[in-house]
Amino acid sequence: MNIFVKYLIVFFVSMVPLIELRGAVPIGTGLGLPWHLTLIVAIIGNCVPIPIILLFVKKVLTWMRGCRIGLFRKISNWLHEKAEKNRVKIDKYAAWGLFVFVAIPLPGTERSSLPCSICQRRRRCCRYSLVSFRLDSS
Repeated sequence: MNIFVKYLIVFFVSMVPLIELRGAVPIGTGLGLPWHLTLIVAIIGNCVPIPIILLFVKKVLTWMRGCRIGLFRKISNWLHEKAEKNRVKIDKYAAWGLFVFVAIPLPGTERSSLPCSICQRRRRCCRYSLVSFRLDSS
């Protein structure tokens, strides 16, 4: 297999939620790639989806609320109602919650799930996502 293809595999695997760096680095080393270059490619691949998610999460949720498919509408309404109910807590503890969300490496707390949890307030979104990049990359 071509070395470029191996790095592409690492790059794309690191984009997949729940797998991300935890899966991409072992796959890369298993393919015979040096761990330090594999880690760099995996971090870059892991960062690529975030701006796209940040740009479109609100539009997708709005579309889901008006969708004919009941499951989409239920999920979107549930997320919206939960965010509105907890808006005061979200505003008060957003930075600390994000810190804990990123600092503790539990399944489901990867970087790709962050934009969904922090984009209720657009003005704070970029600031907190930059904090998450800094915490997760260190």
